[in-house]
Amino acid sequence: MFIPNSYKENHPNPLMYRCDYEILDGPWDFVMDYHNRCEKNKIYEDFKLDLTINVPYPYLSKLSGINIDKKCNYVWYRKNITISNLSKDIFLIFEGADYHTKVYVNKRYVGESYGGYHRFEFNITDYLNIGNNEIVVKCEDSYSLTQPRGKQRFLNRNYLCWYTETTGIYKTVWIEKRPKNYIKNIKYIPSFKNKNIRIDLETIDSFSKLDINISYKGNLVYNNTFSSNKNKLSITINLDSEFHPWDSLKPELYDAEFILDDNDKVLSYFGIRDIYIKNNKIWLNDHIFYQKLILDQGYESDSLMSLSKSICLDDINTTIDLGFNGARKHQKKEIESYYSYADFIGYVVWLEMPSMYLLTNKSKERFKKEWMELLNDSINHPSIITYVPFNESWGIWGINKPNKKCSNFVNEIVELTKEYDNTRLVISNDGWSHLGSDILTIHNYSQTKTELAKAISDAVNKNVIHTLGKKKLTHLNDLDTKPIMVTEFGGTSFDNKNNGFGYGKNVKNDDEFKARLKELFDSILDNERICGYCYTQLTDVMQEQNGLLTMDRKLKIDKDKMKEIQRSE
Repeated sequence: MFIPNSYKENHPNPLMYRCDYEILDGPWDFVMDYHNRCEKNKIYEDFKLDLTINVPYPYLSKLSGINIDKKCNYVWYRKNITISNLSKDIFLIFEGADYHTKVYVNKRYVGESYGGYHRFEFNITDYLNIGNNEIVVKCEDSYSLTQPRGKQRFLNRNYLCWYTETTGIYKTVWIEKRPKNYIKNIKYIPSFKNKNIRIDLETIDSFSKLDINISYKGNLVYNNTFSSNKNKLSITINLDSEFHPWDSLKPELYDAEFILDDNDKVLSYFGIRDIYIKNNKIWLNDHIFYQKLILDQGYESDSLMSLSKSICLDDINTTIDLGFNGARKHQKKEIESYYSYADFIGYVVWLEMPSMYLLTNKSKERFKKEWMELLNDSINHPSIITYVPFNESWGIWGINKPNKKCSNFVNEIVELTKEYDNTRLVISNDGWSHLGSDILTIHNYSQTKTELAKAISDAVNKNVIHTLGKKKLTHLNDLDTKPIMVTEFGGTSFDNKNNGFGYGKNVKNDDEFKARLKELFDSILDNERICGYCYTQLTDVMQEQNGLLTMDRKLKIDKDKMKEIQRSE
């Protein structure tokens, strides 16, 4: 595994590394404000110590140190930090906090953010003093169906495939120092076909000097210096003499160094690959790519949705050892390091937007805003090859109806996604009822080879999906022109001692489990029209006990046997 220069053990974002930072994870003072009285009483001016929480774990998790499974919609955090100088601007950065976050510094309101899955930041320089400073954060959450919530429950209990919610800070928090003029954003647009990389770079102001250095395994392959009377630069770098493409399980990466006006130094990396459709097949670079994906919901027993870097890396390596080559990260935006590990290893990932469940003008705006923020956060990872804004018509229940409210919204999101990034594939509505998808996808949890094979045949040949009622696979005339994948199947529950959720009749022993899986995989692998699959799922998640691993990562099936079942080398 090649590790780029921008990867540092403690830093949360290898795609945008600056050396002057401080991680704020660890103990914070914490208050559970059940009746939402603290803001009215100005707790940010006189914080009354209640509890201590271990950030970045949500209070409902064991690792938070709180571990209370009781709904509290309003939670407060406080941490003191020491600032030695203010020669540079200081930014407070949240990798993820759910859902409505307000920030106060030294008793003064700084700003707020809506959304539980994207990265956001505040310039807190003007609120700071030399010496001790107090940061206070309020997070407000709810069971609202209009906010993107993914698999977080919206009742006061877990049920079926919805789980304990994640309220408050649940990813890393850090501060970072930057000069007044700094590199605000970097966007890579790779081309395997043309053997080049386009770099779109945005700064705060115009600049007189920007050094760009590109290296491959320590050898400098490109360097140049630019100036601009604007705050944007777009360049295309031809790398045909040193061309090393990123590919599945054969990743090649370039180190990138950006130095702005000798003040702001950013380390980054990129990979060059093309993912596209040709002749009803999915192609990666210059070869047909058959995807063997695992559905991965990213929960862990003690931390819930707050996965550590080590668990992320272990999950990827375990999945590969089982014979898969990638994952559909289901209804969650994972920590940034997960996608970087995928970049380093050559593990493909589908990026999926967590669903809202009620379509209103408010929910549409919330959804659209956060989806675009997720795209901006994620665009530079070569491992991410597919975008999934909607799943199984969740939140767009009327997509099959004559009323165009839902279909117009889906089309708008798909068009916005492709306009922002045309280097990846887009699934409009994973599972069925496709509108403008690059891949047509099937969800079916039949538990015999005969039943699953028939369900796939009906979808492929008759445009009929028999899942939760009769539906169409696609609403457009593209059944014969698009690749087709089975992106949810299996879900078989093995030795379910707690009567948890699974599909079909539980299997009771190893032999029965392996036999069931072989039948299901054979029904897909034997169908030449199918271009790949996604098996449900990697791990058990609370009451949903149908993983290949338990929730605490104990294998239920031999790795070599799972490879054999998938016909993987």
